[in-house]
Amino acid sequence: MKAWIKKTISALTAVMLLLACTVQAANFDVPEDAAGTDYADAARMLTALHIMDVDENGAFDGNAPLTRAQFAQTVVRLLGLEQIQYDSAGNASRTVADDWEGSGITAGGTVAEQIQYQDVPQAHWAYQFIEAASRLGFMSGDADGRFMPDANIMYQDAAVVLVKLMGFGPEAEYSGGYPSGYIKTAVKYELRMTGSPTAAITRGQLANLVYDALQADMNVQVGFGGDRIYRREKGHTMLTEYQKLRRAYGTVSGTLYTGLAAPGEKAAEGHIRIDGLEYTAAEGIDVSGLLGMRLRFYYKEDDGIRTLVYYETEAGDNRTFRIDPEDLIGYENERLSYYKDGREQKIAVPGTAPVILNEVYKDVARGIDFLAFRDRVGEIVLLDSDGDNRIDAVLIQSYQTYQVKNVDLTGQRIFVRDVTRDEAISVEQENGREVYLSVDMEEDGRICRIRKDGKAAELSAIGTGSIISVAVSENTADDIVTTVLVSAKTAKGILSQRTEECLTVGETSYPLLPRVYLDAKAGMSGTFYLDAFGNIAAFLSGEGDYEYGYLIDAAQEGTFSASALLRVFTKKRAAVETFSIPDKIRVTDTYSNAQASADGSVEY
Repeated sequence: MKAWIKKTISALTAVMLLLACTVQAANFDVPEDAAGTDYADAARMLTALHIMDVDENGAFDGNAPLTRAQFAQTVVRLLGLEQIQYDSAGNASRTVADDWEGSGITAGGTVAEQIQYQDVPQAHWAYQFIEAASRLGFMSGDADGRFMPDANIMYQDAAVVLVKLMGFGPEAEYSGGYPSGYIKTAVKYELRMTGSPTAAITRGQLANLVYDALQADMNVQVGFGGDRIYRREKGHTMLTEYQKLRRAYGTVSGTLYTGLAAPGEKAAEGHIRIDGLEYTAAEGIDVSGLLGMRLRFYYKEDDGIRTLVYYETEAGDNRTFRIDPEDLIGYENERLSYYKDGREQKIAVPGTAPVILNEVYKDVARGIDFLAFRDRVGEIVLLDSDGDNRIDAVLIQSYQTYQVKNVDLTGQRIFVRDVTRDEAISVEQENGREVYLSVDMEEDGRICRIRKDGKAAELSAIGTGSIISVAVSENTADDIVTTVLVSAKTAKGILSQRTEECLTVGETSYPLLPRVYLDAKAGMSGTFYLDAFGNIAAFLSGEGDYEYGYLIDAAQEGTFSASALLRVFTKKRAAVETFSIPDKIRVTDTYSNAQASADGSVEY
């Protein structure tokens, strides 16, 4: 029953936890209600760039229509003319930029005189957006001086505005004018026209139109003077011309913890290196987990400072091959062998491919003993960043598993038991014996991250008995990065079946942590402790096997072959009783040898 349970029960939690530490596609999430739709990519980019919004519940609401007032705001945002202002209480309000009239962006060459629609008073929430969109020539009202701000914007009218924004208004007029000429021009330049021209456009349909228009090459003015010349210029898009963003491609070569080729090439906090150049990440952008990935990204540059605003991946790039360490066979002649679905597989891994172990550069592939990771929980990710069928980087997360005995909040230490050895062990030593993990967040040269239920957590969130999975970087030339995954999950019941690789508690089967020491036999009842990946890592017999009481005294019996005695006030019978204890007992779930000393006390 080779690990099928591990690959079904554990896989869901393992993938989520490991992705946070290895490779991720993008931290710009698709709004939940847009996932799986034909406008998912568009919704992700437009919400990331704040061109379109989600509601207070995080919903994109792609099937809802858009009013003309809402569309006017979208137009101003597309033009890069919206600004955010804050009041004394820190509340944000979005308005049109003060200098919008001098932006030089118009549909007709000049900014129109003041326009006052009879149905858009100055107190209207969208007054400034409607005024700017109208005076710049991208929207207009009817012959009676009404803008109709609450009416739905029609599909063809949205297409007209986008064609004008792209600079193809004159061509559309030549091709038939409103609306057919504009629709033809939109289709010609690959804008997705999927709805009825005279129907109200939905937010999802508009997202696709805007997404296509943002990235299409624009018609820009290249000749001036008496004869104005316009030409479609490659690389000149609404993103570059209106949003003032630059587009580039590159491979992430450095993050906070390490560089792709050496630890010293890491980036500063809140920064990222792409092909050796450093970029500041815009507010809200998580750039961890991108090491080695090839990105298409957009950034702004001001006074030599490059700010990353948005990124995504090209189709075919960043292909990953994921291997469970226990399936490894070996690495020889630049080929990594492993089992998949019971059959041996081989994949070419160049000896020069960099290996990132627990988020810090370790060595190149030829210098790594891959089999050393086979008995640990984790994952090996082989990354082909540019889609050329060659592995460009190897990313390994390898965890050691412990059960928490207690937590020292003052000293920032976790006292633990190594569940694979049934003894106390850790990274630090005290009186010659390894007994605790140091997780001091402030200590120089250490970076420690604690995660519980997939979220960042404090040391105080770790309870006695919890199972922690600990990954520690091994390149001592740089900061030591420690990742602690905390699990307080348990399974309680009778152990109905046990095999080498799994336990069945009641009717539910769980994978058994590799090499774990577990004193549990079929028929025993108790609490089974699970690690963050769903593996059973520890066991405590149930209350039916124990009688509880309060220890009053301890002494020795006999002179020559003394045994230990305990006087206990038993909870069940409410009486003081004397018990003779065996040579080996378990204290706080740790086995120790009991010895009677000369003064009659019992030492452990």
